[in-house]
Formats: sequence, structure tokens, C-alpha cells
Amino acid sequence: DWLYDALYRHGFANQAASQHREDGLALRDCYIGATVRCAPPENKPARDEFERCGPFLQEEVSLLKDHRVVIALGRIAFD
Repeated sequence: DWLYDALYRHGFANQAASQHREDGLALRDCYIGATVRCAPPENKPARDEFERCGPFLQEEVSLLKDHRVVIALGRIAFD
């Protein structure tokens, strides 16, 4: 919840929270991606899940134009 609240307070989101896909959240000049696309058991992805999802994340990042900042949240994203 803190992420969307911070994005809202700094003008990157139109609302401070998001509960579901159709709740109206709109991001401005901001993109949120995931290193692994599914939520595995106990939210602990296995190495093969990273390997299968990695190309999708790389493609997403390559499609971003004029990005100046990338923020990796969490150990998995940072690694």
C-alpha cells in the first residue's frame, strides 16, 4: 500500500491505493514491472521461474522510452 500512496503524493498516480485491476488507478510517467509474473507458494520463486520470466521483463524494459530512473524494490529485483 505504501508504494501507491507515495506515487500518489508525488504526482505519479491518480489515487493513493489500488485494490483490484478495475479500480481506476492510472499511473503517469511511471511503470511498475515484476521479475516473476506469478505468485509462487509462500511468494518464494524458484530459480527456473526467474529463468522463464526473465526474457519478458527484459522485453518490457527495452520498450520503455526516455526512462531516466529505475528503482528496484526488494532483494529479488535488486539482484
